Amino acid sequence: MSLVWASLPFSSKKGLNALKIDKKLIRHIAALAKLEIDENDIDKWIGQMNEIIAFADRLNEFNLQDFSETAHGFDAPGVFLEDVRKPSYPREAMLANAPDVEGGCYSVPIIVE
Repeated sequence: MSLVWASLPFSSKKGLNALKIDKKLIRHIAALAKLEIDENDIDKWIGQMNEIIAFADRLNEFNLQDFSETAHGFDAPGVFLEDVRKPSYPREAMLANAPDVEGGCYSVPIIVE
């Protein structure tokens, strides 16, 4: 749980709608985010935060019993494949199109003296 969520006054059993958005909370969140908010805009922020929280709380309406928790939305095959030693390309073939070769390696111009 992040520091911001841990510091917010709501019960997770009641959902995000139990969170009371007021001027004090807006100032607190702004301070955590190191934002300067004009006092005249705080009422607008309260309305916007309530809309965001109401939208996020709608996710509780979905029945997700048959879905397992995931870290990714898709399988990421190949992430933990074993290293397999394979022959490399021949050096001559790799250097064939190089503009300059020296000692069997790419030769590049010096840009920093």
